[in-house]
Amino acid sequence: MPALSSEGTALLAASSGLEDAHEAEVLRGSFFTHHLVGGLRGAADTSGDGQVTLSEAFAYANRLTIRDTATRSLEPQHPSFDLWLRGRQDVVLTTAPKAGTQLV
Repeated sequence: MPALSSEGTALLAASSGLEDAHEAEVLRGSFFTHHLVGGLRGAADTSGDGQVTLSEAFAYANRLTIRDTATRSLEPQHPSFDLWLRGRQDVVLTTAPKAGTQLV
């Protein structure tokens, strides 16, 4: 694995501090975690380069969490983040199969 080109801390939260985080029985857990995991498995790879970055993963989970909780609650959930990073590139969290690649 290549060395990180950025350093610092990143805190991702399922909701703002002023609202509840929603769960669904069908998901067997929270909307945010469900979408974040899906994003890390490759769904958040908007660039199609086979790498899921911190920005891609959060943007994906944020968008879908707001969308899904807005249809189920009068108060949609809004994920939040606190980043203290420095460097030259976004942080790569995971690698995923490139679009069109078959898993064996």
